Amino acid sequence: MESRYLSIEPLIEYKSGFHIVLYHGWGTSTESFNSLGRRMAKAGHRVIIPEILYHDSRNRLKNPFTKEAIQRHFWETIFTSIEEFSDLATAADLPVSRTVVIGSSMGGFIANGVFSRMPNLAGAASINGSGSFLFTEKRFREMDGRPKPTEKEEANLREFDPKGKGIGASPVLLLHGSEDRTIPVEGQKDYYGYLIESGKSNVELKLYEGINHQFSEEMVLDLIGWLADLSIEEIISKSLHPDIRQLLAYATSEERIEVEYAAYQHDPNRRLYGLKKEGNFIGCIGVEQKGLGQLEIIHLAVSPVNRKAGAGKKLVEWVFRTYYPKVMIAETDSEAVGFYRKLGFEVHSLGEKYPGVERFLCKRSSANSEEQNK
Repeated sequence: MESRYLSIEPLIEYKSGFHIVLYHGWGTSTESFNSLGRRMAKAGHRVIIPEILYHDSRNRLKNPFTKEAIQRHFWETIFTSIEEFSDLATAADLPVSRTVVIGSSMGGFIANGVFSRMPNLAGAASINGSGSFLFTEKRFREMDGRPKPTEKEEANLREFDPKGKGIGASPVLLLHGSEDRTIPVEGQKDYYGYLIESGKSNVELKLYEGINHQFSEEMVLDLIGWLADLSIEEIISKSLHPDIRQLLAYATSEERIEVEYAAYQHDPNRRLYGLKKEGNFIGCIGVEQKGLGQLEIIHLAVSPVNRKAGAGKKLVEWVFRTYYPKVMIAETDSEAVGFYRKLGFEVHSLGEKYPGVERFLCKRSSANSEEQNK
């Protein structure tokens, strides 16, 4: 295979370190995802949009939307793209553990198929696609009034079908229009059910009411938000990671690092999360649920070289979206007041809690956040 692809490099200095392989749908082209790719690059990702068999310069079909063309080449194209991924990864110099596969429509089938064969990828997202190949082909044939697949056809589908394959440990996102009349939503639901029954907890299925076979703006925003969340993970290891130790040293005294970390390990109301960049923790945020819808930020720290790149804001906003408390509070000093105020927190002086040191209570309510986003 001669790997041909469009590569869009990150457009901002701060980057999550993810390499995204973006597969387009049947009958379209790499250019159709140029705009989406640039939006992802603006968020700090490197984006690869492969040329797919029977598209662009690879023997493009004169009329790909005839029933004959679709029935003859649709699955062949999907299977070929899945098999070609390893060569693409080599040609594009993709670090597999930092690579996310994403696809829309036919591309969604490909993304699920690639992920089932390479479960050490960082994640996979399928928009209006399917991860249940045989199930979906049977639905296609019912819709077209065709006979059921032959034993040979079923065997070919099962060879590539993600359903029944490994599920991996990385997150999976499934988005689908509830009124899709091109790719039946039942296939996406069936694959989701398989993943859940197999014990996978970090899979999300989101359906969009009134949406047919479109990649809507709401879907795009949910996808970009999901990508942002991939670089944040809960810190649950019993041993203290060196990066986290250094970060906690910025947020508390050296003498209290072990004590504070132990509290996150044993207090069920406390959680500690780390933000990664290129495999290293560059920030962390520790929170405690106080009851009555109140969440307190206990620790927030970012490595010095990343403090003006939006890492702290990303952590705070992620926590707010994840927990969505009625009120989120943080106690801080005069140096951090401006940071919290920019994020919509109200600031109140607590006076000199320690001799010569004024402390401040920063408070942000969900009502105020909703008003800001209008």
